[in-house]
Amino acid sequence: MKTAKRQLWHRFVSSINSRTSLTKVWNIVNKISGKRSPIEVKHLQDGDKEVTSLADIANTLAENFSEISSSHHYNAKFQSH
Repeated sequence: MKTAKRQLWHRFVSSINSRTSLTKVWNIVNKISGKRSPIEVKHLQDGDKEVTSLADIANTLAENFSEISSSHHYNAKFQSH
């Protein structure tokens, strides 16, 4: 991870010129340092249905995570352990 960050930083610094906006510079600096602004989820597509309320988005994600991680995806031999 450190190597990847270092390489990204070197590439970014070498790309800065007089036309690079300060906003872009600070956005990259904040991303590299881990200071990202929270991303606001506004909608979620669940099949043909668009989910828009935060509570419904949370519930939809929870249902899907529950389904994905349920034990019925494992074969009988694995479940017997």
